[in-house]
Amino acid sequence: MDNRLIISIAINVIIIIVCYVIIKIKTKTSQKIKSEKNLLSDIIKISFENASLSKAIDEIIYRITKLYKVKYVTIFKFNESKKYMDVISSNVPDKYVNNICDYTNIINKEKLKDSDAYIEKPKNKSKYLVYPTAEDRFIKYLYYIPLQINNELIGSILIEDVTVNSMVDIKKEFFTLIINNISFIIRNLFFTEQIKKSANTDGLTGVYNKKFMYEHLNSQIEKCIDDKASFCLAIFDIDYFKKFNDTYGHQHGDTVLKKVTEFAKTKLLENDTIYRYGGEEFVIYLPATTMRMAYTRMDEFRDELSGLDIRIQDTNELTPVNISIGIAKYPDDAIVLDELIKKADSALYKSKNNGRNQVTVYFDNEVGKKDIIENDGE
Repeated sequence: MDNRLIISIAINVIIIIVCYVIIKIKTKTSQKIKSEKNLLSDIIKISFENASLSKAIDEIIYRITKLYKVKYVTIFKFNESKKYMDVISSNVPDKYVNNICDYTNIINKEKLKDSDAYIEKPKNKSKYLVYPTAEDRFIKYLYYIPLQINNELIGSILIEDVTVNSMVDIKKEFFTLIINNISFIIRNLFFTEQIKKSANTDGLTGVYNKKFMYEHLNSQIEKCIDDKASFCLAIFDIDYFKKFNDTYGHQHGDTVLKKVTEFAKTKLLENDTIYRYGGEEFVIYLPATTMRMAYTRMDEFRDELSGLDIRIQDTNELTPVNISIGIAKYPDDAIVLDELIKKADSALYKSKNNGRNQVTVYFDNEVGKKDIIENDGE
């Protein structure tokens, strides 16, 4: 065969192979761009569909891991007062999250400097990255991106993976656009949550208000119906509260309310909730609690509160505070919220009529309080 023909055929084969590779690369690039555009579209959609910050962030994390094929994504909110990154959500196992949070703050304070991102890969002969928990999770790649709007730090994203070459084919410009959109979405969700929180909380004491109480407790009753569960409801009232306002002024009355609720919050368990019912009256939701447990806890709370150091600002005079408490139980005492509150309130007034500064559980037909407490949950 003529050498020129062989050369010609060889050149044509090479051209065909090169064209094929180019087409494959373009196709892959096109698919990647399309996927990134879909991600951007999804992220924008998430912001409109999810009023909950944590749910929206969970969705964003899921989509980032799928598109960029990375193992872990953690998104943080910057706590301005503490100058600290707090975790909003992460797909990292719970037992590692605190370590991740600590290392992220080290990156943010010491390693990021003036860069717009920080990347870490194994050095020398290290098989994995060397920060806490990295080896346990086989981490070989870390990518940290601060989230900023107009140079204001609002949070950050931490991406971790088990392969060194993660995100090598990332289109930086488009990824920057995605990050910017995530920043705006997170900030808007922060604002939405703040507005929602202000609508649900009492302006003076910072605890949940009566409106939220009804919404929350009715939802808990629905769950109890499904789960065949129970809870106790305690109502407490500050004894002789009018005296604080009349004798020492409304400013001191407000101080008493704030100090009492601050102390009450320290006595709550993880799933307990306190609400301001009105004036000097508050409600405490005690889930999965027997009447005996509720009585014991509320009596301890009452007793410890009586020793609270509340003083008049101008004279430093000590003004002791006592409370009266009433307790009712769902579903034993009532299955409708208004009726349950009414019965807890009835128990509260028995405490007041019997001398105040005490706890009373609701009871019918003159059944003794002591008997109910001792037999409940047996």
